[in-house]
Amino acid sequence: MFFILSKVLYFLLPPQNWIAAGLLLALFARSQRWRRRGLWLAGLVFFVTTSPLLTNLMLRVWEVPPVPVEELHAPYDVAVVLGGYNNGSSMAPPDRLRLNDSPNRLVNALELFQQGKVRRLLLSGAGGVWTNMKAEPTLQVASLVEQLGVPDSLLLVEAKSRNTYENIVYSKQLIDSLFPQGASVLLITSSYHMRRSRAICQKQGLRCDVFPTDIKREEMQWWRLSSWLLPKSRAMAVWEYVIKEWVGIVVYKLRGYA
Repeated sequence: MFFILSKVLYFLLPPQNWIAAGLLLALFARSQRWRRRGLWLAGLVFFVTTSPLLTNLMLRVWEVPPVPVEELHAPYDVAVVLGGYNNGSSMAPPDRLRLNDSPNRLVNALELFQQGKVRRLLLSGAGGVWTNMKAEPTLQVASLVEQLGVPDSLLLVEAKSRNTYENIVYSKQLIDSLFPQGASVLLITSSYHMRRSRAICQKQGLRCDVFPTDIKREEMQWWRLSSWLLPKSRAMAVWEYVIKEWVGIVVYKLRGYA
């Protein structure tokens, strides 16, 4: 029930839904006062969430900074790669990787494996779509990862989890069963997602180093000032990710998950 309620809550969070709500309020409210409030709400949300400048400043505070590969205490026994990189709704054939806009969780994990920084990869997550809880997407990714050079003996798959909390819990159970004496673990997920993931690991007693990927903040080049001032739809998409993380970490702390 909590999983379904969390997905419904996340549906209400995207900025474009708040803009639409403000416009509908301005259109259908009976009083002039509430119409003005609707316009102010829509305008303010649009201004903040489409501003590349404000978005980049927010990311500089929120995102966990990347870790240079040479600073990793390699080799790690296991790299836990959290799901969220596979586009399960894509109509592309299942015989190829169908990555979304957070692909570096998987790509960087493969790079670290090829460089000998990690000994095993643990792919965690069945997708997190409440209308489709099947494990096929993760298993398909695992099959294709094998084709890219990761032997089956060094590839672990956790395909039961539906959200970040279950990612960590089930991954820890699998690691504990394979390494009863303890293992060195590297947690790999997107930079904007790392704070919540790391908090869950700490709460669950999974000791790990972190390797943030999919860095979304950009170097601010002031000679391209116009590109930082003009509204961009990409900025709104970034806000949607981060707002989800803010709400998620509050909910997880209230439930004792993080």
